Amino acid sequence: MAMMSFLRRAGADKRGSVAIIVAIAMIALMGVAAVVIDISYVYNVRRQLQNATDQSALAGAAQIYQSAGVSTANSYSATTGNKNVAPGFTVTMVSGYPMVRCLTSLGLPCAGSPAGNAITVMQTATIPTFFARIFGQNTVTVTVQATAAAAGNQPKPYNIVMIIDTTSSMNTYDGYCNATTQTRLTCAKLGGQKLLEGMYPSMDKVSLMTFPGVTAATANMHYNCSGDSPTTLAYNASPTYSIISLASDYKASDTTTTMATGSNIVRAFGGGASGCTQGMGSQIGQGTYFAAVITAAQAQLAANATTGTQAVMILLSDGDAGATSAKVGSGLYNDQCQQAVDAATAAKTAATATWIYAVAYSSPTSGGCSTDSPYISPCDTMKAIASDSGKFYASGGSCTSTVNNISDMVTIFARIAGSLTSPRLVPDNTT
Repeated sequence: MAMMSFLRRAGADKRGSVAIIVAIAMIALMGVAAVVIDISYVYNVRRQLQNATDQSALAGAAQIYQSAGVSTANSYSATTGNKNVAPGFTVTMVSGYPMVRCLTSLGLPCAGSPAGNAITVMQTATIPTFFARIFGQNTVTVTVQATAAAAGNQPKPYNIVMIIDTTSSMNTYDGYCNATTQTRLTCAKLGGQKLLEGMYPSMDKVSLMTFPGVTAATANMHYNCSGDSPTTLAYNASPTYSIISLASDYKASDTTTTMATGSNIVRAFGGGASGCTQGMGSQIGQGTYFAAVITAAQAQLAANATTGTQAVMILLSDGDAGATSAKVGSGLYNDQCQQAVDAATAAKTAATATWIYAVAYSSPTSGGCSTDSPYISPCDTMKAIASDSGKFYASGGSCTSTVNNISDMVTIFARIAGSLTSPRLVPDNTT
């Protein structure tokens, strides 16, 4: 009887089995906690790697048209020695990346070398684990990618002065203007319309200057629909270069591409209402000298400078300065092309740090710039005026651009408008 009573008491005592169950549960809970900690760490590292990959793609996209997309993307990658390197784990660039791509759906030109308008970056990281090592999982491999387009993000505010050559050479014909034959001045006006279409009137102001200069009283004839032949003045007679001051009335809103036909700058570019589409006309008899108009444009930009607004100058010309002494005066006669380069350098290095786009329209690579010694060609003049190779455009003739060699003037101005936006991330499956 005593033995049976003992056995019954022992069978009824659950304390030992509870301890075993608790021990097993604790092991399971510790395992779950270990997995959660490792998963959280891997997730955090993946997020860091994705951020670095996004930054690498955006930096590379900004340099595609300068043929430096791949090298720039690499320099901003998370791989060892680069700008977004992350401590604690090893990152490598997947073979074949960064990859420059030409995505037709973006509506952006493909240019540079290799030619493209977007770049994809793919990076992989080997991440050490902590508690998962107990289960034989020492590392986890994570691969991420990002694709960025060369442009398309809403830009910062701009003050833009457009300088259009209206000398007699602009009356010659261009067969590449929207696939039709038009005078070069007509092509320039169509290009100006395209630029205005891409601007944001809530932020961007655009003005127009032309050379040769005109009398202040007749400057409005470039846009007032009553004629396109204002009275020109010699360059040494204090002419007016400013046709339209900085304005934002060219569109009703940021989202529309329809121009406001009552806007003076739209009218000057030939986009006015019915019966008012002639726009600015070409001028003869004064020759070509454009150092002074560059200086005047910079003065306007400096006078209207505001914090956060980028000053921009766009010069369209063949670059062949060489007006007679009677038109510029003996003091400005020599080295007229170099004078323009010097005026541009002053603008680029001024407090406004003006960006200068130079559009070389049928610029000669020899001959021209007849007053310059040492000699500089019109083509090289325009190249030197531009802020950098990405802001130099060439159309027609023997003058070429390593980045923006484009025949159609409308396409040139569409690309300039696009370049004034910033790179943006796009879905990786964009075609």
